[in-house]
Amino acid sequence: GTSPRPETSALDAAAFLCRFPRPLSWLKLQDLLYFALAWHLVWDSELLFHEPVIATADGIRIDPVNDLLADKFEVTERQLRKAQPERLTESQQRSLAGILDFYGHRSHFRLAELIRQDAAWRQARTLGDAPVDTALLYRHYLDL
Repeated sequence: GTSPRPETSALDAAAFLCRFPRPLSWLKLQDLLYFALAWHLVWDSELLFHEPVIATADGIRIDPVNDLLADKFEVTERQLRKAQPERLTESQQRSLAGILDFYGHRSHFRLAELIRQDAAWRQARTLGDAPVDTALLYRHYLDL
């Protein structure tokens, strides 16, 4: 039989985004992953990655990405060499490329502002630095 496809991680998705020639800070990279998670849920009814997205006062944090890349203003593929972007399916790659196309030109400041308007983010913030509920995220983006 076929072995189950290994789960993609937030770092795999981050490494894929870094293949495109556009400077990304560690903060903007996490913003883009948030939108990719949301839209991929709507488009494909599956989680792009399983690590929790933490709602913070400023926006969001994805711990494995943040821990590896904190304070890197230009993240490179080399810094993500342990990630395995080849694990991403074609549809996951399409979602990420679409997100980069649509949101990539906006600043981290603008993206964080958008994130803070989301019902799912606001609900998580009532609990402090808490994970965003992906079911709520899905419903919010489904209605957009």
